[in-house]
Amino acid sequence: MQDRRNLPIPWVAAVLSLFVPGLGQLYNRQHGKAVLFFIGNYVPLGISSRLSGMLWKAIYQGEELSPGSPPFWALFWFRGSMILIALIVLVTAVVDAWRTAKVLSKDHGAI
Repeated sequence: MQDRRNLPIPWVAAVLSLFVPGLGQLYNRQHGKAVLFFIGNYVPLGISSRLSGMLWKAIYQGEELSPGSPPFWALFWFRGSMILIALIVLVTAVVDAWRTAKVLSKDHGAI
């Protein structure tokens, strides 16, 4: 039987993933999953940030969108989609970290 001090605590894993998606998975020693959750959250947020800059310039500084760029409404909705994807990944990371830690602890008789 494994020492209880080395087993993951479910609420700790969930809180870690809430602050940085993938950190709870690292805590649970699931490195591949951690990388996927981290990238799955921060790539859409990075895209959203870039689109926010374009929209800010168009709305508040009066700059025209470059020729050939998508219409304003498309940028707005695409940005919203990226934020929604990031939120879904965040919630999934938190739930996964909590469930995995619970299973790992239960398998070793800690809970």
